[in-house]
Amino acid sequence: MTHALRRACDRDFEQVHAWRAEAYRPYVERWHGGWDDLWQRDHLRAAWDGRERWIVVVDGMDVGVLDVEVHADHLLVGNVVLAPAARGRGLGTAVLREQLARAATLGLPARLKVFRDNPAVRLYARLGFAETEGTASQVWMERPVPTAPTREPPPA
Repeated sequence: MTHALRRACDRDFEQVHAWRAEAYRPYVERWHGGWDDLWQRDHLRAAWDGRERWIVVVDGMDVGVLDVEVHADHLLVGNVVLAPAARGRGLGTAVLREQLARAATLGLPARLKVFRDNPAVRLYARLGFAETEGTASQVWMERPVPTAPTREPPPA
């Protein structure tokens, strides 16, 4: 599935909130006792301008959001949220692979945080992420900077 990324703007706020609510509500309700929509909106609004936020576009349709922060010592993938109709077709994998290539080009490990029982944990593990720390509900995962394969000199 071919996709493009475009910078999110203020007019995207409501759609991004809706995608996040659909994706994260079950986990927040299970692990934190409920979804406070006002708090979630305020939390998103407070972080709206503080990171790179990209809208994932397929065939001219907005289908998801990607948040990224580049730090001195790592690239943080803050959110990868796709609309339900866009899931399960390799799009999330493609979007993540682009960010992993970016991190490698910058010489940085990639990090993310995910709910422990989110099926995406398996995807992240397949892409080389490993758990570095966690709580009962969430885990931090990191993919180290790939190292170039070393070639042994031929035997003399």
